Amino acid sequence: MQLSGRNLYKSGLSKDYAMGFQGQLEDDEIKGEGNSLNYEYRMHDPRLGRFFKIDPLARLFPWNSPYAFSENRVVDGVELEGLEFAPTTSTSKYCSDHCGNPMAHSRGLTTHDCHKQMDIGKATQEMIMFTGVLTGLGFIAEAGMAALGSYLLEELIEEVAGFPIFPDPGDGVQYYLKKTTKKTVAPNPLKVLPTDEMAEKMAKRKALASKKMGGESKTRYVDFNKQVYTKSIEPGTELVQYRIKTAEGYGDYYAPKGTTPEEIGLASEDVVKTYKVTVNKSTEGTYSTHVEGKKLYYDETRTAKGGGTQIYSPDLKNNATFTVIE
Repeated sequence: MQLSGRNLYKSGLSKDYAMGFQGQLEDDEIKGEGNSLNYEYRMHDPRLGRFFKIDPLARLFPWNSPYAFSENRVVDGVELEGLEFAPTTSTSKYCSDHCGNPMAHSRGLTTHDCHKQMDIGKATQEMIMFTGVLTGLGFIAEAGMAALGSYLLEELIEEVAGFPIFPDPGDGVQYYLKKTTKKTVAPNPLKVLPTDEMAEKMAKRKALASKKMGGESKTRYVDFNKQVYTKSIEPGTELVQYRIKTAEGYGDYYAPKGTTPEEIGLASEDVVKTYKVTVNKSTEGTYSTHVEGKKLYYDETRTAKGGGTQIYSPDLKNNATFTVIE
């Protein structure tokens, strides 16, 4: 929202200055001067602090409002091109060709990424347009959906029963296809592909970590600039687990043999026990890299080195032998 005496155009300092809040391009023809900002992938109304289009990456962030600005974190971060929150504590600056959009280079984005249209954004726009067309059809669309619902219900009943209850020509086609078509495995939507942009890779890593580790409280120390993946920890594998003074029992975090406490966000002087963990049964683990230079999770006055591989596996405590290392 414009403030009295704070606008460059109104104060007469510059009639050609086109940028507004957070260095974004103003589009004054829509809602008046300074009330509509172009964030590359979405338009923003600073009067409400909200976007008027859903987040193109909404399906990868189900815990966020698809209309939220900077994930509702406006004190310690900024909105990155209408896609996601970008922390101001990281190395954040404008790209070299002065497009006016803040780019978080520490996240791995290159200079020209701010001008690229992401495929997922296009797909989302097409989906919204298609939904609008269906809505505009009114009664015709409603009748079509009702017919489709009846058909799907019929197919579900027949699938459960195992034979056609309401025979029709389509049943013969389905029977033939089941006999002749090989079963295919649906692609994993969280798998990072070589063709993904860096923003897409980081979004998938965040979604995978949140799904496997259980929310932001357990993923805040994960470096999403590096790989996040799950794999089976096979029997005979030896890992290490450190226990600090405030911890009770066996934890859910482990590290490869030879990893130091400092590399996974701990301080050696706080470690009271070190366990050698020998895996007895194949168990899934989520692998990630501890973010560097982060405050200790149990002591905000000290900083850990980080950079080491950490493994999250809540089931491993029941499938491994723990031996105290003297």
